[in-house]
Amino acid sequence: MASSEPEYPQGATVPVLYLPDAPEEGRIGLFSELWLGSWVSGLVTVLLRAFTFVAWHFEL
Repeated sequence: MASSEPEYPQGATVPVLYLPDAPEEGRIGLFSELWLGSWVSGLVTVLLRAFTFVAWHFEL
């Protein structure tokens, strides 16, 4: 089993978001951990839709 470098150095302070009833499901409360994937996929969707509209509109 391969291991990778830790994302944050040991002892680093990071914000953690969790529900009091389910602390085992906590997540690191940083933009990149919570939203970056959604923003990237949304941006790709918008770009593809724009390309499709332009291609359809100008019959490329």
